Amino acid sequence: DPRLVRAEVYVGHEAGFLLTVDSEGSRVRAPLAETTIRALAQVRASDGALITDQRLWTVRGVEDLPDDRELIAAVDQMEQGLLSLIDAPSLDEEYVGPVLFEGTAATDLYRYLLVQQLEGTPAEIPFDSWFGELGAFHDPVRIGRRVLPEGWTVVDDPQRLPKHPGAYRWDQEGTPAQRIELVDDGIVRTLAMSRVPRRGLEQTNGHARGFVGQRAEGRLSQFDVTPDRAVSDAKLHKLAIKTAKAYGRDSYLVVRRLQEPCVMGLGTDLWFDEDETPLPPPVQLVRRHLDGTEEVLRGAAFAGVERWLLRDVVAAGGSVEADFMAPLQGGYGGQAPTEGIASHVRAPSVLVGEVELVPVPGDPRELPALPPPPLAGK
Repeated sequence: DPRLVRAEVYVGHEAGFLLTVDSEGSRVRAPLAETTIRALAQVRASDGALITDQRLWTVRGVEDLPDDRELIAAVDQMEQGLLSLIDAPSLDEEYVGPVLFEGTAATDLYRYLLVQQLEGTPAEIPFDSWFGELGAFHDPVRIGRRVLPEGWTVVDDPQRLPKHPGAYRWDQEGTPAQRIELVDDGIVRTLAMSRVPRRGLEQTNGHARGFVGQRAEGRLSQFDVTPDRAVSDAKLHKLAIKTAKAYGRDSYLVVRRLQEPCVMGLGTDLWFDEDETPLPPPVQLVRRHLDGTEEVLRGAAFAGVERWLLRDVVAAGGSVEADFMAPLQGGYGGQAPTEGIASHVRAPSVLVGEVELVPVPGDPRELPALPPPPLAGK
């Protein structure tokens, strides 16, 4: 479609093995196999805003990919969703109130806000630090800290989906993988650990992962977030309306997909700043009214989001599962489209009691001065 600014498919494939040998007598030869496809597209909205969406598939081998019809159908759905946003209205004013996170936006909520609170390998101390500064480094990870509502649990099991490319029997330090209960009753009880100790957790629990040649760190691989109870979609809607009325509103926002940091800036000088907000902007956003009707919106970004947002969950719905590529180091914005650690999350859709979104208008000067050239063969 000539209205697409960018439409690309990236493929990454690796096959081999990782041999781990150490002075303690470990000798592990672990197979490595991963095929990753990421399809992406960008459109320019009528006010000049650039909107990006993507689809990801990560499997062990080419033979494990969905058939061509399923792949094409998913890409067509992505394309039509983006094209429908070109003339959609933008968020017209700041919104503070309840937000329902559905679909992959729900799994992304835990991916961006929860994961880093459960990975326990301490950060490296800079070589040039003064001795007196060693205690000044901020560590957001705490055992005994509440991260989710009462009754919620989080379990990471590297063998829950044994055919997933992120599954493993031994980690990258040659330690057998363990199933660990990270959160119980909403409070952090333990952390994903490598052999690098931290105070209170001196032993590894088989979660060391990373890039070959770099320090392996405790990372989540296949984690499962379970609420104390789940409610129906109808009940979520009633609770959302009730919460919205407390804010003087007769509608609330629903987020179904977030833009992917590793592709949203491709071909531009845009950069997703995770220090400014940990949640990338939504690509599928609607305003849902009392009668259940929906109005498609765009041009919004999250503001004032902190990691303890998950403690403000009002209710949970049905579970959603998704794959993602965790960054090897640093943040999501610096990744290549098929780079990262293949990971999996299963978590519920959630109604969060208070979230702030702000309008992000486009710049009409970004609109092209000339129409695109005709496509070859058209």
